Amino acid sequence: IPLGVGISLLWGAHIIYQSQMGASSLIVFSGITFLFLEPLAFISWIGVVYIASNAAWGRIRRLVTKLETESPREQFLR
Repeated sequence: IPLGVGISLLWGAHIIYQSQMGASSLIVFSGITFLFLEPLAFISWIGVVYIASNAAWGRIRRLVTKLETESPREQFLR
């Protein structure tokens, strides 16, 4: 996402320069870009947290399953 912000700002600066607009247009463009990309960054962060927590729950489930199964030595001792 930071790469996308940088590229969009450079592209916007180029368009604003070619259209001979002022610096205030670049400020407005960067503000709009930030308002669009900030929620996108938050959503991607939620995705990373979800994937990490899903993997952790999978490891916990495997551990609980292994703890609940009897080993051959436990069966022999019983």
